[in-house]
Amino acid sequence: MPDPSEYVDDFGVPHYQLEAAVNIAARNVYSGQILPDGPPGSYYSDGRRAAISARSIAEFADYSQLPADHQLYEPENTGAGTGRTPRESERIHLYTSARGSVFHRHQELPAKAELSIGQLVREELSSPPPCDNWRDVHKTLADYNGAPLVDPPDSSIKTGREALVKAMVLEVTEARDIFRNEWGEIENWTVGREKPFLSDVDGYLFGGCVDRFSIVLDESSRYVGVFSTELKFTDRIRSEHYLQAASYQHAFEPVSTVVRPLDAALVRIDIEEGTCEIKTSQDSDWPDDAWSKFKAAYDRYFDKYPLANMWLQRSADTIK
Repeated sequence: MPDPSEYVDDFGVPHYQLEAAVNIAARNVYSGQILPDGPPGSYYSDGRRAAISARSIAEFADYSQLPADHQLYEPENTGAGTGRTPRESERIHLYTSARGSVFHRHQELPAKAELSIGQLVREELSSPPPCDNWRDVHKTLADYNGAPLVDPPDSSIKTGREALVKAMVLEVTEARDIFRNEWGEIENWTVGREKPFLSDVDGYLFGGCVDRFSIVLDESSRYVGVFSTELKFTDRIRSEHYLQAASYQHAFEPVSTVVRPLDAALVRIDIEEGTCEIKTSQDSDWPDDAWSKFKAAYDRYFDKYPLANMWLQRSADTIK
């Protein structure tokens, strides 16, 4: 893969500036735990304030109220959330975050690195969520369609951790090969591991974790764009994914000076089918109003849960 610095002068892509912006955003920012007595959702904190996650807002939006011919319309979505308990959500978050981290860490290892996928998985799955156990985590994941290779619990297995390690190794291995064959056909360069952040855009404060930033060239090494890329392991690309991707795109767009504005990309890796589904904001069928729908869902969330202001920072404008 060519070094992107070879194309900076030709295409004016300041990837070092993009890298610096991502690292600054991630400094002193960590993923927040679900608050047991707080409003539903997941949160991010920078040590002095907590913000609702972009994913929680995207999941909360009511897509059933949109016109039936709208790109984001989903009749089955009631806007009531996932129906999972906070504990179940925390278990799923633990597994999916660990899987994403292993995926990215393995992608970035030198070709002759001694660390195996199994070692990386064991590092990430070092302990269950606080006050939880691996068997219950295993049971929750077995019912979650976002982890397709996690088998139902076997009574002969004394610890669910080994079952989860085995499943995640398989999932990451499959995902790595699929990603390289599909998205990897286009040259790209990524900025580090997943980057957690808090961002205030248009007065909306939210947190998130960007999977990767890609400087993409086509097969002829012509500049395509810079993308904030979200990897998904779900059964399909859902309306909520577009809102989440749009929020990440807007969070970093002001600090990324590129030939064209920062674009968003959704890359859904189908482990069972062995394929990728790729959607980008350059596509004609990308919903142009995804960002405005995100803001509407954000307002709807705080209208639904007025006490959220007791736990969460709604906007940077309120910081004293």
